[in-house]
Amino acid sequence: MSQNHQQRLLGRISALFESGKYSDLTITNHERVYHVHRNVLCVASKFFAAICDGAFKLTAQQEAQSGKIDLSEDDPQALERMLVYLYTADYDDVDQSDAEGKDDAADAADAADTASTSAEDDYAFAQSPTELSTSPIGQKRKRCEEEIHQSREATASARLNNVLVYALADKYDIQALKELSRVKFEARLGEEWDGDDVLTLLKVIYQSTPSDDRELRGIILKVYSRHKDELMVNPRFPEILGTDGLLAFDVLRIFKDDLEEKASITQKLHEETEKLHMRNGALKKTIQAKNKEIEEKDMEMRTLKEELQDAQDWALEEQQALKEDIEERTNCRRCETPLTLVPQGYSTSKLVHMNVACPRCRV
Repeated sequence: MSQNHQQRLLGRISALFESGKYSDLTITNHERVYHVHRNVLCVASKFFAAICDGAFKLTAQQEAQSGKIDLSEDDPQALERMLVYLYTADYDDVDQSDAEGKDDAADAADAADTASTSAEDDYAFAQSPTELSTSPIGQKRKRCEEEIHQSREATASARLNNVLVYALADKYDIQALKELSRVKFEARLGEEWDGDDVLTLLKVIYQSTPSDDRELRGIILKVYSRHKDELMVNPRFPEILGTDGLLAFDVLRIFKDDLEEKASITQKLHEETEKLHMRNGALKKTIQAKNKEIEEKDMEMRTLKEELQDAQDWALEEQQALKEDIEERTNCRRCETPLTLVPQGYSTSKLVHMNVACPRCRV
């Protein structure tokens, strides 16, 4: 089936909801009356199917048989969004008045951007805050700020609307609508919000959803966990915790998990610190051993230098003594002939141990 054909089919079904034509069931919510169709409601909701099939409690069964069901206990806007979804497969989470405010805010922002020339003239003549606030650009800025504030409020209202639709979808067992409202709610959380908005959502979610349904609760608790330091100092925080015991329990569990995580991190840091201390201790010992080895090598070097110096001194002394001895031996040891030169063939070391003879006596 092509997309265009699907859109045309949805358009026809949606027209049935708007016109109420061929309606065989009436749903009332205070003063509002909706002329709906059993086949549309029953194929999407097990709750309405059980009522129409006579498998529900007597009061509801009698209401279905009479063709009228009173749902005045439900939130009017959430109920209307649920019925719109059943006929169109979607719903608008922004209230009509809020949507108009967002459009006005966008128009005001565009007007402020295109008023730069007149703004310069206004600032040139506005010499005080009072004059500036009453100038055209000042009034435009004020309107823009007010409409932006309305836009933020519209976003906060849309988040709350998705929560109420989710709760109603759970009540009437419309699983596809639950999933759609969850997706819309999670997407709206990515937009700008403040602490009061989150606290209100915590309260409403825990009051309107079953305790075993963790979808929206898990989403909003993640937001709380990321911004708990900011939210815990909010004056409304103790009041919100007091509205629901399970909410207080989950918040305390997050606080406990946070403490345990910090304790685990602290323990890991302590262990890493101990390892570093041990490594530092081993490194210090290694450095001390190397330093001691260097000192020993230095001592050996000093000893070797001293021994070398002693050997050099001894060699100088021996050389000087040999020189003196040679100078004293001026005669041949045999014939007493005066010698003027050291005989060839005798090294200096040999002259130390033997007397010198003249060439004639050596022959």
